[in-house]
Amino acid sequence: LQNDLLEAAMATLKANIERACERLVTLLDTESPSIQRQAANDIIGLVMKHHETTAIIERLERLEVAASSQSIRRVS
Repeated sequence: LQNDLLEAAMATLKANIERACERLVTLLDTESPSIQRQAANDIIGLVMKHHETTAIIERLERLEVAASSQSIRRVS
């Protein structure tokens, strides 16, 4: 049940991600400097987190290939 609720929530988030991104970008043009700054910070933070996550995934994939390669050598 908890897993079903989580999956339903994730589906809702995925269905609205484009709308949320558009709203965040729109806030960059608002009249309030504090809202502009927060929107800019949010966008920068999200891009940095994506970059970091991508780098970690790539590193993990390389480590898995290296570990698999060593495992194959040990068996041979």
